[in-house]
Amino acid sequence: MDLNHLPHNLVLDKDGVNEGMFVYNALLEKIKEEYGNTVFTNWFAHMAFKSLSDQTLTIVAPSKFVREWVILNYFTKIYKILELFNGLVKRIDIIVETSPSSIELPVLSNSQVNKVEAVTEIDKSDFSFSFDTRFSFENFAVGFSNKMAFSAAQNMAGFNHNWHSSAINYNILFIHGAVGMGKTHLLYAIANSISKAYPEKSICYLSAEKFMHRYMMAVRKNELINFKENLRSLDILLFDDLQFICDKSSTQKEFANTINALIESNKKIVIACDRSPYNLDLDPRTKSRVASGVIAEIQAADFNLRLNILKQKSNLMQITIEDEILSYLATSISSNIRELEGSLNKLVTYCSLNEMPITLETCKNTLKDCIKAHEQDVSVAKIIQAVADLSGVTKVEILSKSRLAKLVYLRQMVAYLAKEITKSSLQEIGKQLGGKDHATIIYYIRQFEQKIERRPAIKDELDNIKKLVKGHIMAR
Repeated sequence: MDLNHLPHNLVLDKDGVNEGMFVYNALLEKIKEEYGNTVFTNWFAHMAFKSLSDQTLTIVAPSKFVREWVILNYFTKIYKILELFNGLVKRIDIIVETSPSSIELPVLSNSQVNKVEAVTEIDKSDFSFSFDTRFSFENFAVGFSNKMAFSAAQNMAGFNHNWHSSAINYNILFIHGAVGMGKTHLLYAIANSISKAYPEKSICYLSAEKFMHRYMMAVRKNELINFKENLRSLDILLFDDLQFICDKSSTQKEFANTINALIESNKKIVIACDRSPYNLDLDPRTKSRVASGVIAEIQAADFNLRLNILKQKSNLMQITIEDEILSYLATSISSNIRELEGSLNKLVTYCSLNEMPITLETCKNTLKDCIKAHEQDVSVAKIIQAVADLSGVTKVEILSKSRLAKLVYLRQMVAYLAKEITKSSLQEIGKQLGGKDHATIIYYIRQFEQKIERRPAIKDELDNIKKLVKGHIMAR
């Protein structure tokens, strides 16, 4: 259709249908020519002509989202195209009607008509709306390293208050931490808590991998609107492993659009990732959006938390295990909680199948490969940091020249431990301990040995400190 040679003798019937349909179909052809089949099918094939009256062209969009997207991205171009119609159209209204029967459709192919009808039927088969009920807030072991994330997750779930009446209300929660630290547990705990308290809420758990796969399939099958509508209809989106979309620019853009749409509708998003949003290779727009909410880190679990997790796990399994064995596991396996629980499962299964009692010796033999893999060289610097953390002082204070009795005692402890559990020379220990000379380190060690001799009970305390220091170091 040549838009530069429009007929001037069109007959305008009631509501401007004939002339309006002519203009609208000409507009669609020009849009397809300008943007291609993909854009046309995704956005314009789902729209419909309503009327042309008083130089106002009224177009019906199948949803509010489609209307806003077309206005935001294509409205200027539409106006420029309609200027070619010799003043027939001076105003455009894009509306959303709830009753599709009142819409007069332009001439479309059968496949396009089917797509217009299907857009109102949201197919959620590719999204996860059922959650593993084993994961709850009640069975999540809380310690200093994860308390912030736990509290923020409870708040997001409306725990002990109404859905949108939290004293600290926010739409985005970003939880980050190393692999196997309980991030996914908290996502499921949020989902299970909300689904019980507010069964009418629409909740979806989606991994980054699933999001990318479904997004690519939607583009390939021309089902992008269904995909977008699925996500934007949610009350809360739980998005796991965000780091996997870092090098996917188009997926990042779609994810950022999803976040914006949900926030504008006062919906909620919980994101889990293996690093802080500031350390992600995301485009500035996406990074700014995901970092705009509450950021909670799950740090490495300390010895006490690891021990509590093992005790909780053994109680759930209804198995009595001696504290000595659990302490050995908590000290030896500190990389992540998932491996810690897996090691306990392996030990219990092995002893059960072989009808053996669970002993420390059996534990060491059964898990020797796993424990060996977690062994690492201990450095003086790590001992200093661990002792500082455990004693409630700073590393700077230990390395200072202060003669405060507590700090002198801690320096002696560091020197003694460094000699016992590292391969460092006395000179290297002194260098790491604030530039002390060889003679000072020998003096520190002897002073600490004398303290042990004068008070034999300190040996038990020192053994515990060694376990904590080793566990703390391996957890870092």
